[in-house]
Amino acid sequence: MQELRGEVDACTRHRRSRTLITAEPHKRGVEAAEFSSRLHSLAVGLIEIARGEQAEGYCAGNPHLVRHGAELAWLSALQGVEGAMTRKGLIPDPGAMNLASKHTFLESAGRGDLSEALFVFEDWLHERMWWYGALPGREEADNLFDEVERFVRELSA
Repeated sequence: MQELRGEVDACTRHRRSRTLITAEPHKRGVEAAEFSSRLHSLAVGLIEIARGEQAEGYCAGNPHLVRHGAELAWLSALQGVEGAMTRKGLIPDPGAMNLASKHTFLESAGRGDLSEALFVFEDWLHERMWWYGALPGREEADNLFDEVERFVRELSA
C-alpha cells in the first residue's frame, strides 16, 4: 500500500492523509474569479443539457427524461447562484442551510426578485417535476426553462 501522507493531488489541490482530506491553501484573487467563471459555465452547460433531455423526453413520451431535464435545470439555477456568491468571496452554507444561504445572499444583494424566482424553480423543477413527476405541458416547461436561462444570465451580469 502506498503512503499517502503529505502527497498533493495536482488535479484537486487537496492534501491527502490517512484520516482526512483538507483543502490546500490557495490565492483568492484570480482563482476565485476563475472558479466563479467555471460555475457560470457549468450552469450554462447544465441548462443546455436539460433542454435536450426535456425535448427528447416530450418527443419520445419518456417522462423520466423530462423529469431528469427538470432536475438539471434546477441544478443550473443553483450553480448560477453559487457563481455569483463566489464572485463576492462567499460560499453557501453546507447541508440543510445551503438553499437558505442562497436566498439570503440574493435578498441582501437587493435581488428579492431572483430569490422569488429560485423559490419557483425549487417548487416546479425540483419538487413537482422531479420528485412527484407532475409534468406540465411542453410549452409551459419550455417557458420555465427559458426563465432559468434568464436567471443564470442575470446572475452573471
